[in-house]
Amino acid sequence: MEKKEDRRVTRTRRMLRQALVNLMREKPVSAITVRELCDACEINRGTFYAHYSDVSSLLTSIEEELFEKLQTMLAEISTREMLTQGRAGPAIVTLFEFLKENEDICRMLLCDNGDPAFIERVRAFVRTEVLSDWRQLFSDDGERQEYTLAFLVAGSLGLVQRWLDGGLETPPAGIAQMLTDFITKGVAVLR
Repeated sequence: MEKKEDRRVTRTRRMLRQALVNLMREKPVSAITVRELCDACEINRGTFYAHYSDVSSLLTSIEEELFEKLQTMLAEISTREMLTQGRAGPAIVTLFEFLKENEDICRMLLCDNGDPAFIERVRAFVRTEVLSDWRQLFSDDGERQEYTLAFLVAGSLGLVQRWLDGGLETPPAGIAQMLTDFITKGVAVLR
């Protein structure tokens, strides 16, 4: 009996998440109501409130789950490998495969109607955690390095957003290599 309940809970949450994704294609999250979500899932409001306190808590739940996965994947990327080999390592390709597999949620959170706070949180994580080891690779620790790193972070996020908005036409391995090429060439400015 417990497994059935677990599956129902999982199914309900998945339906609510998908409904939020679909509605955010049309309008910002601040304009979405619990009633709209429930109507889209054909559930009653009591069921919604059994899982989430409001639309923001649903969005926060989605963001937390995605951010945790992105953190793990981004931490696996080897900057040294990228810069010395000049090719996209397996961790970058895996990241883009993950983004493609979760296109609807990633597009919702990272593009037009996405949560600006979530985008900034991703940007800050990339800047402090992933790119921090770059500082060790270069002797220049001044203003030029900071501007270059800011440019690379913004450009990398812009590339991901463009790829998501463009319908993922380039395969994950191709877009991973494109990102690697841009970063490698951008970092060459610091050398």
